[in-house]
Amino acid sequence: MTTKYQRFTRHHRQYRRPSVRQVLVVWATAGLLGAGVAHAEAEGDERPTVAPAAVMLSPVSDDAIASGVKRMVPAMVQQEGTRRAASAWRSALNDALLGQELGLVEYYSDEGTPIFTDADGFTSTGRRAFALLHEAPYHGLSHLQASLQDIRRLSRAMQSRVRDTFASATAGPDDLVQAWKASRGADNRLASTAAVLGASHEDFARATEAATLRAQRAAVEQARLEIGLASALTNMAAHMEHRPWIGGTLRDDQRQEISPDALWFAEPSPLESDTVEDLFEAAQQGDEVLWDWFEARLPRGEQYMGLVGAARHYAALCSRGGWEPVEKPWATRGRQWKDQERVSKLQLRLAQEGFLAEEPTGIYDDATVEAMKAFRKSHQIRSGKGTFDKEVAAAMNLPCERKLQIILLNLRRWRHTARTDEDTYIETNIPAMEVSLVIEGEQVARERTAVGSGKARWSPEFKRYRIPQATPIMQGSVSRVVVNPWWNVPGSIYEGEYKRKIDNDPTWLERNGYVLKPTALGARLVQLPGPKNSLGQLKMVFENDASIYLHDTPKKGWFKYDRRDVSHGCIRVQNVFDFASKVVVHDRKKQGRKFGQRRLWQMANANTSHTQAVAIHDPVRVFLEYYTASVDVDGHVRFHPDIYDYDRTVLDGPRTRGGRKRAR
Repeated sequence: MTTKYQRFTRHHRQYRRPSVRQVLVVWATAGLLGAGVAHAEAEGDERPTVAPAAVMLSPVSDDAIASGVKRMVPAMVQQEGTRRAASAWRSALNDALLGQELGLVEYYSDEGTPIFTDADGFTSTGRRAFALLHEAPYHGLSHLQASLQDIRRLSRAMQSRVRDTFASATAGPDDLVQAWKASRGADNRLASTAAVLGASHEDFARATEAATLRAQRAAVEQARLEIGLASALTNMAAHMEHRPWIGGTLRDDQRQEISPDALWFAEPSPLESDTVEDLFEAAQQGDEVLWDWFEARLPRGEQYMGLVGAARHYAALCSRGGWEPVEKPWATRGRQWKDQERVSKLQLRLAQEGFLAEEPTGIYDDATVEAMKAFRKSHQIRSGKGTFDKEVAAAMNLPCERKLQIILLNLRRWRHTARTDEDTYIETNIPAMEVSLVIEGEQVARERTAVGSGKARWSPEFKRYRIPQATPIMQGSVSRVVVNPWWNVPGSIYEGEYKRKIDNDPTWLERNGYVLKPTALGARLVQLPGPKNSLGQLKMVFENDASIYLHDTPKKGWFKYDRRDVSHGCIRVQNVFDFASKVVVHDRKKQGRKFGQRRLWQMANANTSHTQAVAIHDPVRVFLEYYTASVDVDGHVRFHPDIYDYDRTVLDGPRTRGGRKRAR
């Protein structure tokens, strides 16, 4: 009687246990040889795989083993070369880190592994970071151009490197079989086989040494590319970071108002190692995550990114050669537009900056008039007209490269704006001569302003031209609104303008509503409240040491002009009662109280000699800043007059005595 055990063993004797040689071929051809297949796939090769079951059941000879191992010679030699050159990466990395910022050195000292590169060049993360670096010029970071060129050169060098085909490794079948058998039990049998062959066979030794040298050179190239890209990316992040300035009024050591460009002249602090790690982690998570990381560090609001778009547009225009100068107005009005060739050139010039969509017709038609109005408005030139005059010609003949420089300069200024995360604030752009009120993220008012005069005077004391009545760059918080204010005349204005008038005409004080009030140091000139007061009938007070206010004015005729730098430094606001009322109404609404939109005007006119103050319980932040290029609500770039010479000082150098005159 046959037992269950006998039936089981008889059934399984039909299948012979595979020999060592068969297992070897399975390993060599289907298992460990898979490393070679993977290597081949990395090289773009397509090799057929071997079905393990079919191999296990076939008889195997030494020739078959040798043939299987031989096919893996390239992978074997490459792996042994890489093993021998393993220390080359660390050495090359250390060399590439010499002179780099501390945060970068600390990161790679801890991690030690590349994230932007591999043996073939850029990883997907590296390609993502390199693409982002191409945005640097549109943020005014021209110093990174050289780094971009170096990175591009290193990348091309790695991609064009010729790989060894290992044709010289001609070990015979016996050598291959013995080397494979000798590596039995090794953790990495493929590498061990190559090591045995390298030690026992001259051709293999030569090929392995070549692979080692190639791996060492590749490590140096990769380390340079890795650190070059990482350094440029961290440098870009450091420069693009919003670094708001703090303090009340921007002044130098002599308490003289200075240009906003003093804020960005100094190099930014390098990134800390934790920030470097956050940046690199963002880079590995995808394009959107990487850009979101950068965007979170930029100034808030639409102006900055709008100017980046303008920089990209003008960079493209400049790369195509910019534009040809236009002739100044010719003949007399009414006849000058009969020259079709000249009109066509003018229309082409308008089209180049996007003001005219139609093809040149040579006729100064309605479309051309509207395009001219848009051009004049965008350059703050008597925008109501649609005519071509000397002011328009001067603006049109400003080179493309100069306009791009102005945009990039203003981007640098924006990265130091004092604005941070406020959603309710007052902002005055001094060159635009406008003030805006933003409440809970929405612009609710925008008014024309008159700002400090741009007239320059030579200062023997400071050996340079100064603009003594320039409105300073400053920030503060509006804490109260005063109706029918007094005006304490600053000593500089009294000495420079009023003292001579008072000395020459004893009745001047009374006729103009001034009185001299005694003080411990003498007397102070004060103008009484009323419609003729230089501050008008309302001022918005924010604490500062320069006696600057947002205020009304009895000289409202100035607001009809496009160029309005006429004050002693304060900000005169058109329709100031409506503007201030919106601030007070919002403040009272937050307290659950009501305040009539016309109440301030009623208070001021009920008794014009009676001064009253209205407190702002939650003071509203106010910023006085200087931007000669901005973007309107439609996304169109606008250029404003450089009234205080700040642009020209940076781009052309400071004005010397007898040098250039103040431009429009």
